[in-house]
Parts: sequence; structure tokens; C-alpha cells
Amino acid sequence: MIQIDKAAHFGLGGMITAMMAIISILQEDLTTTGILLCPIIGHICVFILSVMKEYIVDEAIDWKDIAAAMLGSLTVHVAVLVGVLFGQ
Repeated sequence: MIQIDKAAHFGLGGMITAMMAIISILQEDLTTTGILLCPIIGHICVFILSVMKEYIVDEAIDWKDIAAAMLGSLTVHVAVLVGVLFGQ
């Protein structure tokens, strides 16, 4: 059974990445390759924020929390890929 903590990390990782990807996609008229690279900014932000949260807020670092956030982040990259493929 999935713990609520891991589900929250998964969801927030996806939301942060989606927000960063949308912001970066809307900045300029990008090529297909440029659009596919935009979620990487979100991945980096999610990783940094997850590690900071584990070091600052929690008593012990739980790498499964970071992995759950990164998996949520990855789902946004897949969604961008599918969106680009539908646009072709």
C-alpha cells in the first residue's frame, strides 16, 4: 500500500514540474526539441527542493520521498512528450 506521504511527494513533484514547464514553454516560440527540454527545468527544481526539504524539515533523509517526487516529475515529461506527438 502506498503511504500518503509518498503520494503527496509524487503529486507535488508533478505540480512543480508542470508549473515550471508551462512557464518555460510560454516564454518563446520553441521548436519541438525545445519544448521537450522544458520539463528538465522542473526536474532540477523538484530535486533541489526535495533534497532541501529532507535536510531541513525531516530528521532523517528519506530517499524514497525524493524518488517519489522525481517520479511525479517524470510523469509531466511523459505528458509533454505525448502532447508534442499529438501536435505533429
